[in-house]
Amino acid sequence: IEMPIFNLVISNGRFIAGGIEIAPNASLTDGLLDVAILPELPLASLASLFTQAMAGTHVNSEEMVFKRARKLEITSRPQMPINADGEPLGETPVTIEVQPKALKLLVPQPPEN
Repeated sequence: IEMPIFNLVISNGRFIAGGIEIAPNASLTDGLLDVAILPELPLASLASLFTQAMAGTHVNSEEMVFKRARKLEITSRPQMPINADGEPLGETPVTIEVQPKALKLLVPQPPEN
């Protein structure tokens, strides 16, 4: 997809920013990234979409673009900063790819009563 955009959110979970449900259909186990694209729009439309996102109704908007992918290659003119969960990651161009089952967790057993 090539288009002028205001913002791009790539997620593997449903929530961002402490509780905004940006990708209600996202799953941590489906092996896909959920991509929400906010096109470059007039300020009034951006404000409306922000309000919709806070209410969780942005997924019904015809102005938003939603896609799913295993791998994304992102370029921009000019280069733009990339953040991962609020932490600076670098600049475009960037490739983001799902690594299924790459994270292993050790969870202690609950204490016996």
